Amino acid sequence: MDQTLSILAVVLIALLVGASVPVLIQLHLTLKRAREFMDSTGRRADRALDEVTETSARIGRLAAGLEVGAGDLRVLMESLGTLGRSAREVQETLHVALAAGRAVAPAVVAAARVLFSRTHDDGKPAGESEGAGAEPAGPRSAVPAPPEEPSHEVNDRNRSNEKRKEVSSHVG
Repeated sequence: MDQTLSILAVVLIALLVGASVPVLIQLHLTLKRAREFMDSTGRRADRALDEVTETSARIGRLAAGLEVGAGDLRVLMESLGTLGRSAREVQETLHVALAAGRAVAPAVVAAARVLFSRTHDDGKPAGESEGAGAEPAGPRSAVPAPPEEPSHEVNDRNRSNEKRKEVSSHVG
């Protein structure tokens, strides 16, 4: 029986070895492929890590540049704000000047009419020279001169003003 047991043990061991050899071969091939995959993935991971490091450095440089650019942009915005305030002040000044000009314009026009409608002592209108058909010496007004009042109307008005003064002096 010892011999039967030994033969049985040898047969069982042979079966185990026979069944385990293909499993061990498959395990060896799987481990070999896993090692190849890890080697290639490791190389790719190293390249990817290098690229990430380089990209991170670029982003850092860009951020530093943006900080400098933001400072320049802040200065530009402050300058634009100052320019806007100056433009508003000029607008307000022009508004006041135009209002003053509108108030003074009728007086200037009236003065120009009077200036260009006066006559010289010789009875000729201002700007007329001795020669016939000569151009006037001074500038011409674009505004026509007011019609002259007849002298009798002026005298009547002066008399009525004098009468009012006399009446008011007697009453007061």
